[in-house]
Amino acid sequence: MTKGKETHWASSVATQGAVTPVERKPVQFQANFTAAPERTVRIKTTASETFTRGKFSEKLADNLEVDLLEVITIEKEPFLNVYFGPTMKLATEIDGRPIKLHAETQPMLRALPPSFILTPVAGLKSRISRNVNPKLPLELRSHFSDFFGQMCSSLEATMLPLPSRKLEPLDKFNADVALLVGGSTQGKTPTTGEFTAKTVDLKLNCTYLGTRTQNKRTEALVSVTGEIKGRSKGTERAKGDVTGKFGIDIEGGFVSHAQMKIITEIESPGGDAFFTFGLDVELERQPGNIHNVKVPVKKETLAKGKIVFQKDATLTAEDGLNPFRKGSRQKTFDIELTAGKTYVIEMKQPANSKLDPYVRLEDKAGKVLAEDDDSGGKLDARIVYTATTSGTYRIVATSFAPNETGPFNLVVTELDGKK
Repeated sequence: MTKGKETHWASSVATQGAVTPVERKPVQFQANFTAAPERTVRIKTTASETFTRGKFSEKLADNLEVDLLEVITIEKEPFLNVYFGPTMKLATEIDGRPIKLHAETQPMLRALPPSFILTPVAGLKSRISRNVNPKLPLELRSHFSDFFGQMCSSLEATMLPLPSRKLEPLDKFNADVALLVGGSTQGKTPTTGEFTAKTVDLKLNCTYLGTRTQNKRTEALVSVTGEIKGRSKGTERAKGDVTGKFGIDIEGGFVSHAQMKIITEIESPGGDAFFTFGLDVELERQPGNIHNVKVPVKKETLAKGKIVFQKDATLTAEDGLNPFRKGSRQKTFDIELTAGKTYVIEMKQPANSKLDPYVRLEDKAGKVLAEDDDSGGKLDARIVYTATTSGTYRIVATSFAPNETGPFNLVVTELDGKK
C-alpha cells in the first residue's frame, strides 16, 4: 500500500479465481473532455420488466450488445454525440419465449442515435433524442423505444460524476445519477400509442479501492452501492438497489469500464400491482476510433465550393416505391461527377414540409455508394462523397418513414478543396 512517500507491505493471502492486482495509492479524480475526444464503447446489457398482479406475472427481457463511437465537442457545455459501430445484436423474449422483432428496428436505431449534454464533472445533464414519427407501425415504435431507451439508460447509468479532487485508498464520495425506467409496451398509453418512461435517481455511495493497469493504461477502481429514489410522477413509491464497480481512466478522465446491476420496484397507486425493472450493464470504453466509424462532416466545417445541381421538388404518392425502404416513395436525379472531386449532396426540408428527407447515392449500375438521414442538421440529409470514377451517378431522394410526402430542396456542391 502506497501512502504519500511511504510504502507499506503486508503478507499475501490466497484468493479463489483470477484477481487483478490493485495498488493502493492516492489518485486525482478529474473529468477530461480533450484528452480523448473520440472513444470506442462496447455495451452488453439486459433490461427486464416484470408485471405482477395477484397470481398473474409476466416478464419481458431485452438483450442488447452494441459497439459505439463517442465524439465529444466543447461548445458552451460538453456535448456527446454517439455513432454506431459494426456490432449490433438485439433479442427480446417474454417469459422465455423469443419474440420476432420488426425488420426495421435495427436500421431505425442506426438512423436515430442519441446525443447527450454533460456536466463539467462528466455526469449527465440532459439527453437529446428525436421524436418518432407517430405514423410508423406501432410494433416498430414499440421495439425501437425499448432498445433505444435501454441503450440510453445503460450509458446514462454509467455516467458517474467524478469528484474533482485527490482521493486516498478507501476514501468515499457520493454521486447522484438520473435514470429513466420503463418506456416499453408495458408503459404504452392506450389513447396515443406513445411510450412513457419514469425518472428515478440512483443515490450512489462510492469507494475508491486503488489503481490497476488495464489495456496499458492506469485506471482507478471504484465500488458502488446505493438505493433508488423516485423523482417523476408515478415513482413516489419506487424503491430498489444498485451495486457495481467502475474503472476510471486516470489520464483520459473518463469511465473506462463499468459493471452495474440495478433493480427497481414500483407499486401501483392502488397497491394491487407491481412493476419490477432490472438493468444489468457491462461497459468497456477505450480512447480512439478503433472501428474506424465514419463520422458525418458538420456543415460549418466543409470547404467552400460551387453549386453544380439545384432542384426544388415534391415527393408525391404517385412517385415510384423505394425498393430499400418499405412504403417510401422516391424521386431520382442523374448527375455527372468527376473522379477525384468531392461533392456535398444535401436534401433539405423546407419550412412548410412534413417530409423527413432521406438521400441515397448510386452508381450507374444501381450500386448504393452512400446514404444518409440527418447529417445535415435537424431533419436534413447530407452525403459527402469523393467520386472514384468520372461519369453518371444517380441521386435518390426519398423519405425516412413510409408514406411521407411533401416538398424538398436538393443541392449538390462541388468542393474546391480549400478550407
